[in-house]
Amino acid sequence: MARLDRKPAERVAAAAILIQLIAGFVALAVSKYSGVTPHVPGEPVVGGPPGSAAAYILMWHALIAVIPWFFCLMHLRQSRMADEETVEWERLEAERAEGGARGTLFEADEIQAFAARNRLRVLERYFLPGVALLVVALFVTVVLTAILTTTISERLIRGDYVLVCMAVMVGIAFVQLLIGMYAAGMSRQQAWRPLRTGAGFTMLSFIFSVATFAALMLGHFGFTEPDRIMAYVMLAILGLLAIEILSNFILDFYRPRVEGVETRPSYDSRLLSLLTQPGGILKTVAATLDYQFGFRVSQTWFYRFIEGAIVPLLFVQIGALYFLTIFVIVGPEQKGVVERWGKFERRIQPGLQWKWPWPVERAFRLKANDVKSLKLGHAGEVVATVEYLWTDQHYETEYNLMVASKESAETRGDVPAVNLIVAASTVRYRIKDIHDWFYASSAPAELLESICNREMSTYFASVDFFDVMGPGRQTAKEELKRAMQAALDDVDSTVGKGIGVEIVSVGLEGIHPPVMEAEDLAQKFQDKVVQEIQQNVAKLRAESGAIRTLIEANGKADTALIKAQSYYSDAVFDAKASADRFLVQNEAYASAERVFRMREYLSALEDALTDTRLYVFGVKGLDREHIRLSLEDPTSLDITEIGKFRDVTEENY
Repeated sequence: MARLDRKPAERVAAAAILIQLIAGFVALAVSKYSGVTPHVPGEPVVGGPPGSAAAYILMWHALIAVIPWFFCLMHLRQSRMADEETVEWERLEAERAEGGARGTLFEADEIQAFAARNRLRVLERYFLPGVALLVVALFVTVVLTAILTTTISERLIRGDYVLVCMAVMVGIAFVQLLIGMYAAGMSRQQAWRPLRTGAGFTMLSFIFSVATFAALMLGHFGFTEPDRIMAYVMLAILGLLAIEILSNFILDFYRPRVEGVETRPSYDSRLLSLLTQPGGILKTVAATLDYQFGFRVSQTWFYRFIEGAIVPLLFVQIGALYFLTIFVIVGPEQKGVVERWGKFERRIQPGLQWKWPWPVERAFRLKANDVKSLKLGHAGEVVATVEYLWTDQHYETEYNLMVASKESAETRGDVPAVNLIVAASTVRYRIKDIHDWFYASSAPAELLESICNREMSTYFASVDFFDVMGPGRQTAKEELKRAMQAALDDVDSTVGKGIGVEIVSVGLEGIHPPVMEAEDLAQKFQDKVVQEIQQNVAKLRAESGAIRTLIEANGKADTALIKAQSYYSDAVFDAKASADRFLVQNEAYASAERVFRMREYLSALEDALTDTRLYVFGVKGLDREHIRLSLEDPTSLDITEIGKFRDVTEENY
């Protein structure tokens, strides 16, 4: 069987190396001159900020791709030399079999017969894995350098040379496409298979060149952000390739080595092979599985079944996914609207809802049932740690509001009756009508914030400085809530009045004078407020003392009056009772004089003997008995000690 000559593949590899070098330096020039500022003819060109970020990443990839192409060339050359050695060895074997090759000359040729094959084995075993690690290191360096520095963010496409750069990129992309597809086609032959690795890198360079051309075109029309986005996408692809190549390097230690089976270098990306053979994805997967497991997995019945059913399964899965578009799951904190052919159809509530499949109907869900917060008058985090004083700033950024000043108008007529104040407010609201909220404005949240800020500025311009900082704060909250709600309900939109928002509460967490840089200004204002408070406290104390004294005097006067009235009533009642009693006694005396006298006598005796100690003795023969009686008050109330009786008949005198 005739062996395929590898020299055409070597020439293609050498041409690809030259093209990749040219593409790298052209991309370097594009990355520079696509950012040159416009200049006036006749004046020197002034360098501006760096140009296209996508061209910068393309430059690094194109130059790094030279390394796989170089070792692809070396691999082809060593393989060709090994084939030539094999042919020469077969010729020598034939001569020896015929007896035409004898002696020491033939033995020396036999010793050096496979020197090129040994060099090929060394290249495949040691150098190609090292190249894989080198490519991974370069890719990782490019990705980390671009991400950790301002290499991407500082670049800007502008200047007079953008159109020239676009034309150059079209030419480079066309040449890369030709050499990449030509090398990919040649790599289908077994002898030219090493071209597949370099073809994948060249095709990726072609895609990067097309992306750079698109970025330059958009940048020429003023859209510079896509250039940075494409650069980051390129970096992500390079990072993915680095991970794949590193994984191949590690897995190569565990892959079985089968005699006669092609050995793929670690930097031969399976992902890039999809670019060189877009119609053979399944064949690529089958070849990868065969190489990985060491036997023909693609010949098993299960793989053949999957290969035949993969397309129907994909259609079934796509149909199932499309069928799922008829269901809408609305969370408990959400509400939604359904549009049919781009027009509002109905509102949907929390739960499992259904609709016609896309694109007939579309559902939009928003968080509408929870209470949301809107910060006004300040931005950033809290900077006050422990105490919230007027002399300290409360938040990172605070905004001043104009407020009326009654004191300035009363004391000095030449001073404007206005002042400045910082009011940190939190507006809490909920969406009561999802239809009005969704369709009233393209940016309802920004509209809500602007209306609340307007009403807040209007209100503070109409109230007094000291009143809103003191006793009028609660009133200010209520008035602000009422004014904001009325303004939101009065908004004219395409769906009618209002934007479907209910103001739940308005809080005024911090109201204080602006914190200025003038020396002691805030402290003097604080001292003035303290003096006014002390004056008010002294005034209230004096008023309290006067009220207390007046109450005490009125109380004493009322007490004396009540006592006099009580004494008068008692005297009148006593005199009347005595007169009535005398008349009754006179009638009783006239009716029964003796009885009246006895009754009065006994009554007087009863009154006289009240609380008087009385002793009654019943004895016989007083002439023979002597009674000793102690009339002193006893120290105790024991009944046994009330008088002591003793029989004295037996006593001797």
